[in-house]
Amino acid sequence: MHIWRLPITPARTELASAAREITWSIFVPETNEIVASLDDHTLRVYDAWTEREKRRLASDVDPTYGGGIVGMSGHRLAIVDIHLGWKQPRVRVWDLSQGVEIASFDPQSGLRPGETQVEAGPVRFVDGRLLVPRLYNGEGTEEMPTRYDLVEWDPDSNKASNRFDAFSKCWRGTVVSPTNDRIVFAFHFGPRKGERTLVDAVSGDDVASLEPWAASGWVPPATFSPDGKNFAGIIRQSDGEETLQVWRAADGARGTAVKLDRIMGSAQAVRYSPDGSQIGIVTWGGEGAQGGYVILVDVTSSQIRWSSLNPGKSIDNLDFTPDGSRIATSRRMFEYGTDFWDAADGTKVFSIPYRLGDPVSVEQKDWHAFSADGASLFLRDRDANPIVLHSRPRRSR
Repeated sequence: MHIWRLPITPARTELASAAREITWSIFVPETNEIVASLDDHTLRVYDAWTEREKRRLASDVDPTYGGGIVGMSGHRLAIVDIHLGWKQPRVRVWDLSQGVEIASFDPQSGLRPGETQVEAGPVRFVDGRLLVPRLYNGEGTEEMPTRYDLVEWDPDSNKASNRFDAFSKCWRGTVVSPTNDRIVFAFHFGPRKGERTLVDAVSGDDVASLEPWAASGWVPPATFSPDGKNFAGIIRQSDGEETLQVWRAADGARGTAVKLDRIMGSAQAVRYSPDGSQIGIVTWGGEGAQGGYVILVDVTSSQIRWSSLNPGKSIDNLDFTPDGSRIATSRRMFEYGTDFWDAADGTKVFSIPYRLGDPVSVEQKDWHAFSADGASLFLRDRDANPIVLHSRPRRSR
């Protein structure tokens, strides 16, 4: 782990367990902790300020499997893991506040005769329950084809249901509202490829079909507003033109719509500001562009407040500071690093360039990368090692 102090020239320190390789890691903003999977099969919790290990959650986790398919809700962490001694993956859930594993779920529970293998996809929490997409490998024949289903599993009662099974082919692009009452499922393959459906997470009923995007393997970025009342996503047309569209979460009614200039290229991430009044977008530059763009849209006026070119750099992700005053963006194509922008006018404030250390990127799209007080920003390098940026002096160890 590397601790950087900003905005001065960064200094580097090493994690106490640096002899072990970290295979994946996530940040817990509320507690300023890092959960990391190491190559010795341990799952450990570290204090992001002191770098010290606080507790070990397990010593039998597959270090290569779970990093891309984790779910988190409050103090609960769920991973899809191939436990030592298991031949197939299981979903495991920990209570981070207590440091104990509280439940596990065997995705093979739905295996039918003749099916030989099962895989579990990215898991998502919905009001304490978990959505677990599963893939069953049959014989590849008409009588025994590859089969998908979607299980809703309650770790507390250990009960599972298939009420969302109609959305089993939505492994990527599933978005849950922060109020846990709405889910948007995006079909990225199958006969409904390119469709988005707004669903009532409580009743399980469809609320509305949202405008589709041009069918491709790419799922356009989307997000709910902080209060859960609106949903924003990118619609991509067959000619490559993109529009930011906002829908009302209660009934799917259309709201703000903003067309993006073609030269801005393909949107990679969308996120609301903390107060929900603005939407940030980052892109890979289009044909003729000299780099990627950071774009800020005013929700009320449906106007682009500003757009800033990041010369020679395509941009992958973004996050707002908790007070909404700045935006952090990551770049991984051609030149790695992290840039910080003034949300008022789009001025680039400062950057963490490649030459100062390992390439970094803003942590995944599902959780905020900033700590709750805005004093720390969690990033990862291309080798999955966690990096924390502190905007104030670190506490003594």
